[in-house]
Amino acid sequence: MTISTLFKEYIWLVKTIHEAGGITLADLNEQWRQTEMSGVAPTVQVGRQWYAVYSAMVQREVIAGEDYDGFVCLVKEAVPKHDHMTTIDELQRMAVESFTKPVGMWNPLKAPVQGKRFKDYQAIGLRTLELLMPKG
Repeated sequence: MTISTLFKEYIWLVKTIHEAGGITLADLNEQWRQTEMSGVAPTVQVGRQWYAVYSAMVQREVIAGEDYDGFVCLVKEAVPKHDHMTTIDELQRMAVESFTKPVGMWNPLKAPVQGKRFKDYQAIGLRTLELLMPKG
């Protein structure tokens, strides 16, 4: 993580606490998730691509694995006017083969999508990992 990224996260934290006038850790974590969802949302061009965001969030233990319903609700809350929402069925269909592994281990030869579509999913997943606070 670069100094610039750390500084931006610190500014976000101070601003959020100040604007809230007092906030619980749970509420702060929820605000962070929604902020990060908004940051990656412009790269999502079809509803199924939210799977890359979901997978990265599971990998960072931001949400529980197989909590598709919770993730769908989170997307709806974070970016309610997004043109491409996801569904539980879409997320479950994408959770196959190499997409069941951490984002960095996805293999284009064993993925449910190929070519440019695979690269798009991978880029979204990697971008989400960058945006999420490191665990620990």
